[in-house]
Amino acid sequence: MITEIIGIFLTVVLLIWIIDTKEYEKWKKVKDAVHKNLGIEIGGIFTDLSNLCEFDSPLTVVNKLDWDEIHKKDFEVKIKELSEKGEITLNSVGKDILLERGYGNLFIERRNRLSDIESKYLTFFDPLITDALMKIQDNLYELDLIIRMKKGGAWFKSDDDIFFKSTSYTIYNILKEISKLHYGSSLVIP
Repeated sequence: MITEIIGIFLTVVLLIWIIDTKEYEKWKKVKDAVHKNLGIEIGGIFTDLSNLCEFDSPLTVVNKLDWDEIHKKDFEVKIKELSEKGEITLNSVGKDILLERGYGNLFIERRNRLSDIESKYLTFFDPLITDALMKIQDNLYELDLIIRMKKGGAWFKSDDDIFFKSTSYTIYNILKEISKLHYGSSLVIP
């Protein structure tokens, strides 16, 4: 009698384990695809913002590398420098873009895209990814707000230094969160 109960118990446990394993394998493909898409989106944000910034170590292009390898190497060089410096400086092109054109609605569109990904696929993210996504979204919103205020005339020409410090600080916060994702999570960026 006891051996039959133990046998039934072990059979039930084994069946539950098999079902859970199959379920995990089925959803692992979805999780991998979600992480890949999020990594691409985060990589795009990094590229958009890092193009506005000064970096001490510009990428030296090696002719034998393909575009993906160049992009990955550029990302690695910039993310390493960012984590070592602790701040960013806008380059002259970045200042011009932010003063004149401001990238249009790019930052809000990027924020909305991250928000969509987060709301649809939250169950596939660990707390580090979720925390970084929330901070990136908040900072993208703040960056867009700063640019809209400048465009709307809320700041005068004499306030350009404050404008650039505000945008630099906000961009740095976004890039810092991307660095955390790169070094501390399972996301592959870019």
